[in-house]
Amino acid sequence: ERLPEAPVIGPEHLGTLRTLRQIIEFLSAGATAPVSTVPAANPSAAGTARAENDIRAAAPQEPPRVECFSLALIPLEEGRKKIALAARSEVWVTEDGSKLSKALAEKLSAEGLSAKVVARKDWGKPVPAGLAGLVLLAPASRVGADGLWPADSERWLKDAFGLCRSAAGALQKNGARSGALFATVSRLDGGFGLRGLADADPVLGGLAGLAKTARLEWTGVHCKALDAGGFADDESLAAALAEELLLSGPAEVALSTEGRTTLDLVEWTPAAAAKPALEPGDVVVVTGGARGVTAECAAALAEAYRPTLLLVGRTPEPQPEPDWLKGLSEEAAIKQAIHANAKGTPPTPKAIGEYYRRYMANREIIASIARIEAAGAKVVYRSADVRDEAAAARVLEEARRLGPVRALVHGAGVLADKLIADKTQAQFDEVFDTKVAGLRALLKASAGDDLKALVLFSSISGRVGRVGQSDYAAANEALNKIARSQAARRSSCRVSAINWGPWNGGMVTPALLKVFEREGVGVLDLGAGSRHLAQDLSAGPQAPAETLVGAPTRTAKPRRGLPTAFTREMDLAVHPFLSSHVINGRPVLPLALTLEWLAHGALHGNPGLAFHGIDDLRVFKGVILNPGKALRLRVSAGKARREGESFRVPVEMVSDDPAALHARAEVVLRARLPQAPAPKAQVPLHPYPRGVEAAYEEVLFHGPDLRGLLAVEGCSPEGIAVRALAAPAPARWLKDPPRSAWLSDPMAVDAAFQAVILWSYEQSGSGCLPWRVGSYRQYRSEFPKEGLRAVLRVVRRGEHAALADVEFVDAQGALVARIEDSEHTIDSSLAEAFKKRKIEEKAAA
Repeated sequence: ERLPEAPVIGPEHLGTLRTLRQIIEFLSAGATAPVSTVPAANPSAAGTARAENDIRAAAPQEPPRVECFSLALIPLEEGRKKIALAARSEVWVTEDGSKLSKALAEKLSAEGLSAKVVARKDWGKPVPAGLAGLVLLAPASRVGADGLWPADSERWLKDAFGLCRSAAGALQKNGARSGALFATVSRLDGGFGLRGLADADPVLGGLAGLAKTARLEWTGVHCKALDAGGFADDESLAAALAEELLLSGPAEVALSTEGRTTLDLVEWTPAAAAKPALEPGDVVVVTGGARGVTAECAAALAEAYRPTLLLVGRTPEPQPEPDWLKGLSEEAAIKQAIHANAKGTPPTPKAIGEYYRRYMANREIIASIARIEAAGAKVVYRSADVRDEAAAARVLEEARRLGPVRALVHGAGVLADKLIADKTQAQFDEVFDTKVAGLRALLKASAGDDLKALVLFSSISGRVGRVGQSDYAAANEALNKIARSQAARRSSCRVSAINWGPWNGGMVTPALLKVFEREGVGVLDLGAGSRHLAQDLSAGPQAPAETLVGAPTRTAKPRRGLPTAFTREMDLAVHPFLSSHVINGRPVLPLALTLEWLAHGALHGNPGLAFHGIDDLRVFKGVILNPGKALRLRVSAGKARREGESFRVPVEMVSDDPAALHARAEVVLRARLPQAPAPKAQVPLHPYPRGVEAAYEEVLFHGPDLRGLLAVEGCSPEGIAVRALAAPAPARWLKDPPRSAWLSDPMAVDAAFQAVILWSYEQSGSGCLPWRVGSYRQYRSEFPKEGLRAVLRVVRRGEHAALADVEFVDAQGALVARIEDSEHTIDSSLAEAFKKRKIEEKAAA
């Protein structure tokens, strides 16, 4: 399973951000967050690293903190440019049940487009190949007297996703050619709920999550979410919408008679409550189960308020463990016991795994209940699907028998991550309904209860969108707007939608934790996050109804005073080989060239020494050529530090506009290269199912200059072996090269990284990219001209990452170079990025 807020990895997405605000701003532009500043241990100095870790462990530690923000409307900047759309581009506007949709289509047609209104009954029909614009115009729906939205609003939004999915291919294709438009229009209050929702239907505000996700997934398509309100008539509103739809700008734009605004973050801290929101014995209904993050939050509520907690989840209610299971804690021993105690036909390994997960879930719930009770609460757990109104009603009926129901915490959620174009309607519906339909059922069932607190677990995915999570983003945006709507109706109740960042627990596996560490994304400490929830509960009815909560992050900065070794102006004219290394439509500097240039930077001030290797090479932000913008790259190198027969030189690769640290390492130089040790990589191999050409066409993204693989000798879960070409002379790849001959062999090194992609694809169906090289050593000043053999051994693998060693050997089997501890991020979304291997026309201009 994956955390909803887990970052999508891409070479262009490794940035350096400092705060939750910066992460959100960066994510809103279509990227994710930075890498950790904590350096990895030098492979040759493990003892020193252990000593340093001991010192860190003994030192006083800063207590875990959270950052919290609310939202505010700010004016939009003037002078925005019009977006590029070809004349007579076909644009669809969804029918909204009023004259507005027709008026908007007419206004867009008057701007030179071919706009038409599409009735809801026709949304399931084939989308024309020429479709270059889609505007999802929400109806002006209203809540009922009970404050609840009609169930058809949920169905409308889910149907709108289906139309969006159908249009995805045409919009992206036409966007790459001549530009395309996708927009959502909600009718809340002209301020995304910040101006006062009145009786507007909040669920349709979830459309913004769909637009923000499309903005991240669809290259070349101009995507934005609009919210409109306060206009006197349909004609004036249509004119304002048509003008805004054709302007560039932020992901969210609010239109009202007071002007056009967008959303910004404002720091907010819950004030100390004059009186606790809950009294001992008050009943709190908590959905989301009794495991992981939900259990931690329940424990914090127990400690703060001593309530009665009714925990609701889909996991079956806990049962006493069988005697044969008691006392067992190791997975292997438990699975052996499951097999030994099975009745009838021996269970298959798959069935044993399922039994194991079931028993462990049962054990975790029992332990959670005991811990929450020890913290001061009475606890009842019930298994129920709150999407079912009857089930939700039964839950509330039982809760009332326990005492007065004073709070509802809706933390239930599921995931089904896939791109918009690949996500099924059933997947979208399940994710959306768990959040939204479940809440509607709970609010209906609790209509007669005097609630003092209503807390909705939302997500940063709703605030900024999330690749693969259009359903989750839309659902959480709907929760955010529902919170604002409910807060306006509950004057004595604390209503709060908390957009959580990633937690250090729950579905965050150790592999995901490493991803977060590398990217510099702060993960919420379970204790700090759950205590914030308890504090938020008593913030009072006037506190913000929608907040964002995450952990502070660290940022990697260039070292001060590191002298510049050399600079390069990065463009395709000087570096034509970059046309063969295009990811997601943009040229990206290969890690193999980063290694080469860092080595050159170290030698620049140390003539007479030889390049032997590099340690702890980390990529912080990919070097990407953006359309119409030159990038000046600077390699800096510090003083050489002698260590035995080696000299170590700290090096960095940075750019200045905007300031960014791209890579950092320590280069190892020697007066004379040492004799190569014997190769040690032994990998069992199975036949590889593709030829080299097929591998390049179906899996890899590399163009002619970087197609360095001659053959794939074999592949297995333990590794892969390939034969690779030697790199041509530097002048063949770039003009005015720093050296006339390579220090390493970037073709061979890149071919090894290509081999990791092939291995990852065979094992998991997902691509991968390198972000760190623990250690690289070469034992010759020149690589063999006839090429060499690269043998890759996978040291460790997980769902999101792989650690590998590579040995490069010549035709006689002698070791030429070795990579140890190369770390690679595995991500299913890379498949789409790899397919976009041609430079986008806009990027090439």
